[in-house]
Amino acid sequence: MIAQFMYGLHPIAQAALLLICNISIGLLFVFMSRRFLNTQNTEDVELKIGMYTHAFGISVAVFFSLIIVTEWNAYIQLTQSLRSEISNLNDLYHLSDLFNEKIATQVHDNLRRYVSNVMRDECYTLYDGTYDSAAEQYLFDNLKVFHNDKILIANDEHLHRTLENILTNTIHDRRVRIFNSESNLSPIMWGVIIICNFITLFTLALATQGSVRISIILQTLFSLGVGLMLLLIIILNKPFYYGTYYDGGISARTFQVLLDHWDKQGEVS
Repeated sequence: MIAQFMYGLHPIAQAALLLICNISIGLLFVFMSRRFLNTQNTEDVELKIGMYTHAFGISVAVFFSLIIVTEWNAYIQLTQSLRSEISNLNDLYHLSDLFNEKIATQVHDNLRRYVSNVMRDECYTLYDGTYDSAAEQYLFDNLKVFHNDKILIANDEHLHRTLENILTNTIHDRRVRIFNSESNLSPIMWGVIIICNFITLFTLALATQGSVRISIILQTLFSLGVGLMLLLIIILNKPFYYGTYYDGGISARTFQVLLDHWDKQGEVS
């Protein structure tokens, strides 16, 4: 329910809400530690609290780092598969012109339908873990075209095999894109991340029992830093969602550029 609410907001509103909430919670822990747990810490007590805070902070930092590295690797694989898919689609479109007009027209129509489906529907639903199964059928239709008309294009067997290989690679890249577009973090993982965030902020509040101003400044900066890490994890976990808003390299715009390129090529020819 919280996730649905968050992803229903504009990304800028999400970022602001996340950072404000995290800073507010951090300052609340400072107030609670001073109001209810202020024991006039001696130097020995402060040293022990500092040691525990340092040890736990390192553990949480390593935990967050592993999550970010995992999400970043999935993001890199997604961008690579998307670029490869776009490149293969463009190669298929142009190489099919070397065949007779009937085959070229069938291939062009199937590729245009595929790109249109992905651009119109799939790019906006991938962040929910859903994809358009009908779009992939257009790629298989091209495979049938090459297979059924093999006799007609037997005069260039090498080109025929090249196109089949490119089409097979396109289907593979599409599936890699879909796989890496889905959320890699389970609800349990998100729960652990949120709990670790709260514990980290609370232990820091216990460790800063000196000047009130210094405590507020340290807690604000630390809460802001942890909030930015959480924001990065959220963005990497839903790349197509944020790419759709910001028109980045991972968005429907990527396929629109390809479609515009084909339209210009058609006007020239």
